[in-house]
Amino acid sequence: MSKIADNQDSQGTELEPPKPKWKPGWKTYCVTTLVLLLAAGWLGLWLWEQSARQEFEAEVAQLRERGEPVWFVDLKPEPLPPEQDGTSDFLAAATMLDALMRQSSTVTPRLRDKLWKSKTSAVLILPSQYDLQRLEDALTESGDILTSLRRAMDRGSMQPPRDYDAAIPYSDSSEWIDSQRPLADLLMAEGVVAIANQETDRAVAAVTDLLRFVDLTENNPETLGQFVRISSIGKAVALLALTLENCDLDIDQRQFLDEWLEDLELNLRMRPTLANERAQVLTTIANFEEVLQREGYENITKDASNLWIYRRLRTLQYQDMTKSIHMMNQAMEAVDQTGPEGTRAVQEWQAESQELMGSTYVMTGFFVTSPGPLRNAAMRTRQQLRGLRLALRVDAYYRQHQQFPKSLDEVLDESLPQIPLGTYSRLPPVYRTLPLRVSQQQSSTQSAPLGFAIYCVGENGVDDNGGDRTLPNMVDEWSSKIEINYNRPPRTMDPNAEDANTENN
Repeated sequence: MSKIADNQDSQGTELEPPKPKWKPGWKTYCVTTLVLLLAAGWLGLWLWEQSARQEFEAEVAQLRERGEPVWFVDLKPEPLPPEQDGTSDFLAAATMLDALMRQSSTVTPRLRDKLWKSKTSAVLILPSQYDLQRLEDALTESGDILTSLRRAMDRGSMQPPRDYDAAIPYSDSSEWIDSQRPLADLLMAEGVVAIANQETDRAVAAVTDLLRFVDLTENNPETLGQFVRISSIGKAVALLALTLENCDLDIDQRQFLDEWLEDLELNLRMRPTLANERAQVLTTIANFEEVLQREGYENITKDASNLWIYRRLRTLQYQDMTKSIHMMNQAMEAVDQTGPEGTRAVQEWQAESQELMGSTYVMTGFFVTSPGPLRNAAMRTRQQLRGLRLALRVDAYYRQHQQFPKSLDEVLDESLPQIPLGTYSRLPPVYRTLPLRVSQQQSSTQSAPLGFAIYCVGENGVDDNGGDRTLPNMVDEWSSKIEINYNRPPRTMDPNAEDANTENN
């Protein structure tokens, strides 16, 4: 009776028996474990992204401290005063030349074929009488173009027409860069015609115009523009060499050109170009979603089921940009370094770049290119400019004494107190007088000197007569050799063969 009473309350109502305690089953354990794993995964991805972002921001802070550009928009220049801005005149000249090249039979892309020794040569020769007439016709048709171009050079500066707010800088048009090649050819044609007509002052003015043109196009914010600019320098070097072969310059002209060459060589540095290139790379990677859209992955960030892909790509984006900064910084240190040390630095860079293949640094491997070709072009051109400064002095000595100096030490002066070393080997240049030969107009007992050559040995330290072994399969004329040949014959061209060539092309 007492047990029954215990299960009743004070009013005699029977109480419910106590419920058993809840025990989780295996399904509950599985769900809980899955949720915790997902939460841990998301936390891990978030921490990974924060770490990658902080590392990238630290690299950006260092760039800012050094005053270097980070994004492409940082390259946007301040507007130039109208009296110093030659952009509109330059673009007008380029537009007129493009239209003329489409219409004229004398101003064609084959204009340069009438100037160079051969299609694979960097040596200018005097044109045949037939080609000379064609060149003079081309210059007559191009009068307004040259006037507009000289007006741009008189203003002294130009701002490239670029969209600095572009999300993908590489998609911007490079037509204004491409137009520099035919414009430089036109200026070079002006000089060749002047030399052929024995107009020394006009020839020196043409060389000066080419150097001014190089100065005008200095502010190219990308590597392609610098390659084209270096090509223009090569044309100025070739034109001045042809001028020395055929014209006797006075002291003032030599001093004026020497100052131009010295200033150009001292300022021909590619580090700022690679800093600009780095800003373009970072801007492109930062806008990788637009890059993916161009590749056909436009839905990768819109589909909720692919959110984890987007999160992972965002982390890889930070890592990619950090790696790009690291690689570009190394390239900037190597690109202007002379001697074997510079070559080794480029080789080490290329070895590290090879390790990026198949790694997660996809965009770094795609957009960051080797500094080797740009360094080779700049080093070769700097060596040419140094050699040409020596050539100016050897030529003056020869014309004054009717004999060549025995060594380069005899032509040193206050403006050039020491013999400049080679940019590849850091060894003194080789100076040679060219062999004597009997000219067709002289008797067999008379001989005339051909001229002289100045060049530096390459990275291997071997004297191979100026051949450029840094570039495979390249002929000697494309090396840094400066050769002044006072007996170089003019081009011989059969007008009938030229006309047949024109019809076939």
